[in-house]
Amino acid sequence: MASFRDIVDGIEILASDLDDPNSVCAEHDVIYAHGRSPDKLTAGEVDRLDDLGWTWDKTLECWSHFT
Repeated sequence: MASFRDIVDGIEILASDLDDPNSVCAEHDVIYAHGRSPDKLTAGEVDRLDDLGWTWDKTLECWSHFT
């Protein structure tokens, strides 16, 4: 189960440079956050997202986190 802090911290990283405020959705126990792709983030940000349980979904081109 995901922790509240892991979800919030990940979204804070992804929301730091978003043009679309409606870029988060959830389906089937997964939160999807459309934000900057890994190549647009610093290595530290990508590592932190990984530590928080966020993964880049290449098919949907968004970050995902299982709840």
